[in-house]
Amino acid sequence: MKIAVCGVSPKSGHYRTYVNFLASQGHDVTVITDADDIDAPVRVVNFARPARLARFMPPHTGWVVRVWRLWRSLHGHGFDVVNIQQMSPAGVIAALLWGGPLVPTFWGSDILRLSERPWWVRRFMRRAVRRATLLHATSNAIADRLKAMGADPARISTFNYGVDLQVFRLRDVEPEPGSILSTRSLRPLYRPAAIVHAMPSLIAREPRTKLTLTGAGRPEDLKMLHALVVNLGLTDRVEFTGYLAKAELARRLAGAELWISIPTSDSLAISLQDAMACGAFPVVADLPAMREVLEEPFAVFVTDVAPEPLADALSRAQLLSRTGAHAPANRARVERFGDRTRNLPRFERLLVAAASPGAGGLSSS
Repeated sequence: MKIAVCGVSPKSGHYRTYVNFLASQGHDVTVITDADDIDAPVRVVNFARPARLARFMPPHTGWVVRVWRLWRSLHGHGFDVVNIQQMSPAGVIAALLWGGPLVPTFWGSDILRLSERPWWVRRFMRRAVRRATLLHATSNAIADRLKAMGADPARISTFNYGVDLQVFRLRDVEPEPGSILSTRSLRPLYRPAAIVHAMPSLIAREPRTKLTLTGAGRPEDLKMLHALVVNLGLTDRVEFTGYLAKAELARRLAGAELWISIPTSDSLAISLQDAMACGAFPVVADLPAMREVLEEPFAVFVTDVAPEPLADALSRAQLLSRTGAHAPANRARVERFGDRTRNLPRFERLLVAAASPGAGGLSSS
């Protein structure tokens, strides 16, 4: 098929995973995005490049050129189906501009934090949802939001692309006592500062406690976190690694006692599934998407991220993790719902179904 994948996050691992898989299956894939290239063997169209005559245009009218380019990119190649990766503002516009088979993939914040979007995105998201041929939700929490917006449940398929279970394997050694690992972004949404603030109290209870932060962040976020670590006297207890390759990430997860993620909003994160596959004990924000795949005593859910309550939760998680009961239980769950070798072909079948005559009904699952 001739497939357009439209979205504004071409460096995202999520985006690249879907695109590379479609290309590997022999489809003619064009990425319509806001960059000149993507790490995938596909055609790239940058609808957001600066206009040559920008200096002659009235202020604040550059969006007109971008919308025109987006329309032309969508209609100039004879696509069989358009997939939108993450319904950003540009994604909503693309959904309204394209009149053919359409499959939006909702990542999480695009729909779960819709109230924070510009007014026109909130207004037109419902229309975009209803125009879609089929809808791809990456968690039940997202599917519920789509249904509340009027989407036919029969048009919604609920899954994400899952984990490479051959790389992220259940550990065969004991984890390092006291080791805590966070593999999420270091942006404020994920509240890494709250984790650091809880460390002194936790160390007082478990002197072996150490925290490793593997995520990336904006320079100003990193500067703030490094200063906080110094101010709290934790320079020998908190490690910043930056981005890690898959094999090293899997090794770190297998050696960690706890894995923590406490964002204010979240879908069913791939990073959580990686941790579950490797046997790290999850400490997570008490959000609907987390409850879809986790339960106590195989995880600890956090509602209060103030230093003392969060330290209490982490201390309890340390005790629970040392029974080892969570590791096989959480691994088994990932194998059931998060096997990448099954879920990526399912994504391909979703696009094929949308492009087929009479498309418009798939069982939600």
